Amino acid sequence: MRAAIGRWRAHWSRRTAAWIRRRQGEDRLPVELGRRRVYILPTRAGVGFAGMLLAMLAAGLNYANSLALMLSFVLAGFLVVTMNLCHRNLNGLRVLAAGTEPVFAGERPRVAVTVSNPTALTRHALRVDAPDGTQVTRSVPTEATHRLDLSMQAVARGMVAAGKKGSI
Repeated sequence: MRAAIGRWRAHWSRRTAAWIRRRQGEDRLPVELGRRRVYILPTRAGVGFAGMLLAMLAAGLNYANSLALMLSFVLAGFLVVTMNLCHRNLNGLRVLAAGTEPVFAGERPRVAVTVSNPTALTRHALRVDAPDGTQVTRSVPTEATHRLDLSMQAVARGMVAAGKKGSI
């Protein structure tokens, strides 16, 4: 069963990556995160929250319970507001450079991601994740450039793609 789920995830991951590449083209640095480049995808907790909201809505409608309906709509409103704030936090941000120095297998290279905030909005809690689970969280002040240093494990010889499971 786990193998089937893994194949299904890999298939949909490849299809999604191909769709994104067709939609916005290849990424070449510097990259500006415009409104067509910011994707807000739910985590497991987000999917559980959406399921809970649907169950509360169905129960509130079935039993004509106004308080359950009000709570469902208030929580759905919070969901929409946080998605809007997340989009606003990333829209217009520029990724200027990303790179590392060569290291031997087993060492921990420092991956440097340079981001620029050309707007008058402070970018709060930007998080960069590495494939091995390490992460760095920083805020970028208004009209400033900031470097995010991330340490990850080089597990094999050769080039290691940091974008496999990593994200910004």
